[in-house]
This record gives sequence, structure tokens and C-alpha cells, in this order.
Amino acid sequence: MNEGAKRMPAEARRRGLLIIWSAHLLSIALFFSMTYVVRQGLDKSGNHTMAWALGATGFMTFLASFLARRKLLARATAERRLDLGTTAYIVAFVLCEMTAILGFAAYIITGLSYALHSFIIAVGGMLLHFPTSAALDEIEAGGTANANLNQTTL
Repeated sequence: MNEGAKRMPAEARRRGLLIIWSAHLLSIALFFSMTYVVRQGLDKSGNHTMAWALGATGFMTFLASFLARRKLLARATAERRLDLGTTAYIVAFVLCEMTAILGFAAYIITGLSYALHSFIIAVGGMLLHFPTSAALDEIEAGGTANANLNQTTL
């Protein structure tokens, strides 16, 4: 089997992951822009407890995205399964998007502008989860490549 045919599955999956990554990032941007559309004349006496609870839950999903990606990528490398590597990234993307959704919900429910900080966290998580070809090459090589799966790169 030649080198080009061997790399095709990993490269094709990476291109697919880049499309999915871009779509999730666009979704977060749309949620953020919706906060300006649905901006209501809410007073500043919103429910701070609710905003903090939703914000803390959102931050926990942000942290869980890194744990889930790390565990699933390690398992994908051990089993040499590119499909599990793709799943690892998609789960991480969804958990970061969930952070933005919870921030949006907190803003809609409470009207407090600091609930929008969840969008910054979500975008930061998405940037840190940018799918690199090194991780997929690591899975394809069965853990013998030089890529470090625990390292987060931009």
C-alpha cells in the first residue's frame, strides 16, 4: 500500500472535523449575536444565583470536554480506531458549545450581562480543541508517532 493511500483516511477525517469545528464555532457566534437581538429591557436585579449556577454548570462542561477528549483519544490510539478519534473531537466540540448554550440561557433567564462570559469560555475551548493532524496520525500509527495527545495546540 502506498503512502498516499494510507494517509487518506486520517486526512479525510481531519477535513470533516474541520468542517464540524467551524460549524460549532459559527453556532456559538450565532448564539452570541442572538443576545443582541433578544436584548430586553431587563433590570439589573436579575437572579444572581441562577446565573452563577448556570455559569458553573457551563464551566463544568468546558472542563469535561478536555477530559472526554483525552480519554477517548487515548482509547482510540490503543485500539487504532480513527472513528473513535473523530468521536472524541465531536464530543469535545459539543461540550464546549453546551457552555455557550448555558450562558445564553442564563442571559435570557436573568438578564445579567456577566452571563455572557460563558461565550468567551466556549470560544476558548473550541480554539483549544482545534483538530490537528498529529492526533489523527498518532491514532493511525497506533501510538508510535511523536505526537503528544495530552498537549493542546492552537
